[in-house]
Amino acid sequence: MISSGKAREVAEKWVLDMHGSHIALIPESIHEDDDYFGFYYQLKAALDSADFLDGMIGQGFVILNKVDGRFFEYGSALSNEEALSEHRRDDAQESVVRQQFPDYDRRDPYKLVLPRVDRTVRLVEIMSAGNLSYIVPEVESGAIWRIPKAYDRHTLQERLDAPVPLEFTNAGYGVQLELLYGLVVANKRESICDILIERYRKVQRSKDPSSATEEDLAPEW
Repeated sequence: MISSGKAREVAEKWVLDMHGSHIALIPESIHEDDDYFGFYYQLKAALDSADFLDGMIGQGFVILNKVDGRFFEYGSALSNEEALSEHRRDDAQESVVRQQFPDYDRRDPYKLVLPRVDRTVRLVEIMSAGNLSYIVPEVESGAIWRIPKAYDRHTLQERLDAPVPLEFTNAGYGVQLELLYGLVVANKRESICDILIERYRKVQRSKDPSSATEEDLAPEW
């Protein structure tokens, strides 16, 4: 647990390490409670001149989790209040997922593996709300293009009817926390499927059809 007196020091070191000595934490933006230390950052020159027309744009609210020391940077479309609300919700969901997968860290991409499926219809219902995508390689103009496509209920049904184990990578971005949370919670109430997760590591695929392997031309589910 990071103390209130130490949190700002830890945050300032993160800004220095991630963005360099020309960037600084904005003191007036700090929001702190027992569990979180949140802030925005900006060019030191803009802070010194108080002229934010010369400052950076696009950076969002940053939250230091004082319980475990992790940093989370949110998009600029969210206000600090919205970022904190989303962060608290994600913390609660992550704590449930960690009951089954203690090393899970929502900052990392994960592949979902289903070694067994017991209730396909129920699983389609849960996973269709998970914003999942897959990749289909297509050869055109002498190159292999990897096209992301969203799962619909029909495609999910076909995928879940395939032989197990089944893998879902969400087009290489990793399955979202919300989906893992939904699966873990549903599985506690009823036996729907077996769940495993693995950290996803992107594999470089050939873009040249003449040297492509079978794996290069296979869909990534």
